[in-house]
Amino acid sequence: MAEDPKDQPLKGRPKDPEKRDAIIRAARELFLRDGVAAVSMDGIAKAASVAKVTIYSHFADKEALLRAVILAETADYEHPPVDQVATDPQEFRRRLVEFGTALIGVLSRPGVLALGRLLASEATRHPELVAWFYETGPNETKTRLAGFLARSAAVGGVRFDDPTAAADQLLSMWGSNLGRQQLGLTQQPSAGEIEQHVSRCVEVFLRAYATG
Repeated sequence: MAEDPKDQPLKGRPKDPEKRDAIIRAARELFLRDGVAAVSMDGIAKAASVAKVTIYSHFADKEALLRAVILAETADYEHPPVDQVATDPQEFRRRLVEFGTALIGVLSRPGVLALGRLLASEATRHPELVAWFYETGPNETKTRLAGFLARSAAVGGVRFDDPTAAADQLLSMWGSNLGRQQLGLTQQPSAGEIEQHVSRCVEVFLRAYATG
């Protein structure tokens, strides 16, 4: 069966960023409410008050649109700098706390938690999308943290036989409250509560790996 020409991504036309944002907002609302499989491009077009051909001028398919929704939800998040070696134990600890506080601040947002539930429900239908999310999100975060641990271990007074495993442990500690949030058993923590939780985890982590 031949595809409808209207369903092909258009080329050569200038893109309207406001319409693109409206499409992403509409798709996000419908995906979270109804699930990806139940949402049609026609439904998204109606909710965004645009023509379906306008959606395809921005996004090749529904999966590409879902990727854009995920990226938009975390667009304002930037990893605190951990590319350089810490100069002393205090800076080592401070950078870990900054890294964890920024990360959990994003992951504890209701919208991000909702997208996590959505991705879990779509894992069998969209395995490539879930793999992309893992590689560009959680795995990249773990890789960057592991690199910082490996580079700064000596300065920080700690020793890691396997920095990647250590990073995984610290990330698990930081995220220990997210499961309850995802189930709706607890409210989104305040910035101060997040920093306090992250700091306590860092203290336990550093004591566990202290060379002394």
